[in-house]
Amino acid sequence: VPQTGGVHFIFSGIFADALDHHPIGGVRSIGEMTMHAERRGISDFTKAAHIRHPCNRFIDAFELMTSDRANEGDKRWTKQHIGDKSIDDFVAEIEKNPEELLLEAHFFPMWQWLFNTDGTYGLDVTMCYETWSDSLDKLNNDFNVPVPDTLKSYEAETNKPSKCQDLRPETIAAIERIYHMDYCIFGYDALPQKSCPQHDLTAEEITQKYYACAAPPQEPPATVKSQR
Repeated sequence: VPQTGGVHFIFSGIFADALDHHPIGGVRSIGEMTMHAERRGISDFTKAAHIRHPCNRFIDAFELMTSDRANEGDKRWTKQHIGDKSIDDFVAEIEKNPEELLLEAHFFPMWQWLFNTDGTYGLDVTMCYETWSDSLDKLNNDFNVPVPDTLKSYEAETNKPSKCQDLRPETIAAIERIYHMDYCIFGYDALPQKSCPQHDLTAEEITQKYYACAAPPQEPPATVKSQR
């Protein structure tokens, strides 16, 4: 899921053994990651990912896309769709045109990365960006997945103060509407908290929350499409 710390995993060495078989990196939905799992010999792999409060995740995505850190494809997309808009103006624009603007991978709703196309939740372990080290410890303790110390070293970065409360109240409210399913499925408050109750939910419980939150019913996630 973009803007949830996945890049730290790439450079941590946790997937070093995979480099003999294929490149690592990039962003993929859980459906893409587990496609033909039996044939590929990965059906018994533990599926884990970090989630993040939608407001802070959106702010980081906007800051990345409008910075020199963006790749060339992102810069072209930003020039066409964001231009010199402020974050408040861009949020207002998304409400007018969500079908196009939310297809950009960095702004794609979180739940659509994490649910299978049949509407079931795709993870075995749900970790939280806001409790980075604790979530990694639970991954290690509950599923016996070795976690390199280099991964835990990013705790300081994930503990930076939230910028969500600095936005205009109407912008915060608009982000809640745009990412309603993320807020509802994962039980987020309006502002970020340093807790991770989502870790204790089973995949079945999160699947049930998906159906309870979908009003009107949401289509199961399609493959992520980036406009680059």
